[in-house]
Amino acid sequence: MTRIQAALIAALFATASGAATHKDDVQPPTYLKDAASACQARNFDTFFNQFIWSPDVRRKYSAPTVEERAFAAPTRPGIKRPANPNQFDIAMMDFYYVDEASAQRWEKHGTPLIDLMLDRKKLPGEGWQVTYQPALMRDDGEGDGKTLIRRIGKPKAYVFARVAGCWKLVQWLK
Repeated sequence: MTRIQAALIAALFATASGAATHKDDVQPPTYLKDAASACQARNFDTFFNQFIWSPDVRRKYSAPTVEERAFAAPTRPGIKRPANPNQFDIAMMDFYYVDEASAQRWEKHGTPLIDLMLDRKKLPGEGWQVTYQPALMRDDGEGDGKTLIRRIGKPKAYVFARVAGCWKLVQWLK
């Protein structure tokens, strides 16, 4: 069986089980183009979705070092680490935000996904903070939405600063 045939079969099984895979085998060049267009239009939501989908977008739009700070004390200095475009906690499965690690387990072993509740907050200077937290969600039956039952687990956040006409990931609050 060729790699392409295996990928098609995996995609069919994922679609049959009600969810598409959370990553593309090949990164479409449109992610970078769409992210750049979102920057120009000052549309953070579109930019952020491209950031989730593509390590190439994360590589281009992350500061060289990302400062890790405590979520409970975000004003205290933290530890600066080199940006890692392959490490990002948020994934998308169909129209839903899920925990990246749970998406990987789901694809390998069929284990349940962990839904995430996201809150976006505009910051001074046109920056954004995206807070995410595991949550119990109920499918609303509409096909593209879920209703929050309650938040579970500890919240974390990514902080983006407006730099040179776009946003850059600069902090990770854990």
